[in-house]
Amino acid sequence: MVVEYLGIPKKIKYLHKYMNIAIPSYKRSNNLRTIKFLEKENVPAECITIFVANPEEEELYKTATNNKYKIVVGVLGIDKQRNFISNYYKKDEIIISMDDDILDIKHKHNLPFIVWVERCVTYLKESPYGMLGASPSNDARQNILSTTADKYEFKEGNYLVVGVFHIYKNDGITCDLAPIDDYDKSMQYLIKYGKIIRCWHIYVKHNFATNNGGLQEFRTIDVYKNAVEKFYNKYSKYVYLVDKDTKSFGCVVPIIRMRRKFIE
Repeated sequence: MVVEYLGIPKKIKYLHKYMNIAIPSYKRSNNLRTIKFLEKENVPAECITIFVANPEEEELYKTATNNKYKIVVGVLGIDKQRNFISNYYKKDEIIISMDDDILDIKHKHNLPFIVWVERCVTYLKESPYGMLGASPSNDARQNILSTTADKYEFKEGNYLVVGVFHIYKNDGITCDLAPIDDYDKSMQYLIKYGKIIRCWHIYVKHNFATNNGGLQEFRTIDVYKNAVEKFYNKYSKYVYLVDKDTKSFGCVVPIIRMRRKFIE
């Protein structure tokens, strides 16, 4: 199913209060970039829940946010925390998962977050698929300027989803293989539902590598390479590996790519 661009709505709809924005965070109580972005976009506080690792972190976050947001004590480890978040919400609920280091999310037509994210949620709800995301490419900004983005707002395909921003139907799927647990989770959704939805009109600006706390405290080269090897062994008929020089590690590392045609 491919749906062509639906047009810009004439009236702005505001986020429903039942909408679940889940933000896993660790050691960033004084630098919650995503919260700053959501506040700028006038997102209601009751839509947002911040998941922290322990009671000590909970107190720090409550103080830093003046008790404005719901803080839930989860577990340490991004893969375990994402699983905790899925278990926290009811089955079949739609969850908007956002990492804590988002600087901005740009829309092709400069729509406000509260408009385009509701369009994404509605599209996902009405589709037979389970997950929606943005492009994982470092050249994501170019994607919203592409001919594909000119023709389609949403398109289904054999995509991987990055954890920094994604929306999913909560159906009990869990993930591991941190720090690429997001790829593990999206691959499971791809196999179960047949396709992943991509919104071609958005790109996410974030830079976890220069922000203290968060995932990079555990994201060493050895941990990453070990996770990639396990991922490849698990999903080799769907993906292949290429070596690439990356800024985040400062060296050549294996990068996961989807196969154009899956191995039978």
